[in-house]
Amino acid sequence: MKLFDANNIHQEKIESDVCIVGAGPAGISLAVKLRNSGLNVVIAESGGLKKNDRANDLNCLDIKSNFIYRDGESERNRQIGGTANLWTGRVVPFVFKESLDKEWEGLLENVLPYYDDAFKTFGIDPSIKNNHQHNDGELYAYWAQKTERFNDKSHLFDKNNNVGVYYNLSCVGDPVFKEKEIQELSFMNRKQEKILIESHCFVFAMGTIENVRLLLMIREKLTEFQKCELKNLGRFMMDHPRIWHGDVQRLTDESAISKYQIKRDRWGFYKTGVRNEPGNCRAYCNFMKSRSRLNTLIDFIPYESFQYSFRKLLAREKGVFKSFASQLLAWPLIRKRSRVNTILENYFNDDPELNFNIMTYCEQRPREKNHLKLKNEKDKNGLPIPVLINQMHKIELEEVLNFYSFLEDYLQRLNCRLTYDSEYLLNPVNYTDAAHLMGGTRYSNQSDRSVLEQDLSVKGIQNLHVSGSSVFPTGSVENPTHLIVSISCYLAEVLIRKFK
Repeated sequence: MKLFDANNIHQEKIESDVCIVGAGPAGISLAVKLRNSGLNVVIAESGGLKKNDRANDLNCLDIKSNFIYRDGESERNRQIGGTANLWTGRVVPFVFKESLDKEWEGLLENVLPYYDDAFKTFGIDPSIKNNHQHNDGELYAYWAQKTERFNDKSHLFDKNNNVGVYYNLSCVGDPVFKEKEIQELSFMNRKQEKILIESHCFVFAMGTIENVRLLLMIREKLTEFQKCELKNLGRFMMDHPRIWHGDVQRLTDESAISKYQIKRDRWGFYKTGVRNEPGNCRAYCNFMKSRSRLNTLIDFIPYESFQYSFRKLLAREKGVFKSFASQLLAWPLIRKRSRVNTILENYFNDDPELNFNIMTYCEQRPREKNHLKLKNEKDKNGLPIPVLINQMHKIELEEVLNFYSFLEDYLQRLNCRLTYDSEYLLNPVNYTDAAHLMGGTRYSNQSDRSVLEQDLSVKGIQNLHVSGSSVFPTGSVENPTHLIVSISCYLAEVLIRKFK
């Protein structure tokens, strides 16, 4: 991939076979799959090479919710690699349940074969899913030895001439149509200079909020029939709100709760959590070590690359010294000395901690009332500011309470005691967002509830496709990045068939 600063290019029009808007995990993964296809691929990214406040000023969003959306931590990030520059690298394969995920039918069977490709993209051996005995009541999260952030330092960036990445270039819409296809879109650099991209195919991979916002703007340019086709655009928004609540005390040294802490294996790290057997929706929890005074000091370190790193997560959960032992294990000199390696491995994985806190995630089911709309006020690029209306439903809160009742019995069998407050769990103001917005441009096998066709093209616009979590018809409770990359790998094959 070749990098170009859009502030320094002197051309009014860029031509391509495929134009991808957004250089986060969805856009970069798609481009990687297309780079040897023979197609001329262009990526437009509104941010730069590094995190930049000026770019992130465009992340305007008004929120109306009965639970808390955090400032800062849940911020969307505009730069090459997107918000993946802020994450800890947690990779969780989406666990589908027929009773809850029927609307995936038609897309699911096309996406599942790309799960291994997604693991490889993250730098994780796909065989990891067979390395441990999985229980239906457990959920596994994985981390590679090195977090893949999809930015310009990534191993995914090579010097292949088929992909050009133009950064500091924001899409402002203004589509030019030719019959039922978009012929060109307008973009703007930081100097407010207009640049057109003409392409046989466009893919929106900007993240849920921006995918919805740009499509809502484009919808205004369509015929009444086409607008009717996109009646569900912006609807069925979802998150998986989380709550820190509950204290777990280990009653005996023989308790098996330590298996739910982060462990190290030869290929990286893994962690197990407990999930419910779905009723009306899914719930899932992590057991987190109660913070010591030393671990609490970690939260005050202002350096952002550490603030959001996996090292900080290790230090929080395993303790500062065990986190350091984990770093020693990565040294080549240590890896060659089996005795030292074994001692450090045992020290890192041993966990005599007596007290734990619980972080629980709750799935939001797709509801029309949870939606995104645009208001008349404009941002610095002259685009309408989006408004998110997202409420937790009573059924979802009750499912969390049922989950804690199940946990109480489950932990008792592990020789642990759980303490929690039922009223606290039923109050949505005690929940925060998980920064994983989904839906809005969803696929569904029920055509009257969908925005996209099975090939992820937008209804009524044959050459406009969407990738990312805005595609999801249901949201589950897992980190969605693995499924986002799987969807992009599938979409690459679709585009090769359609446009090569």
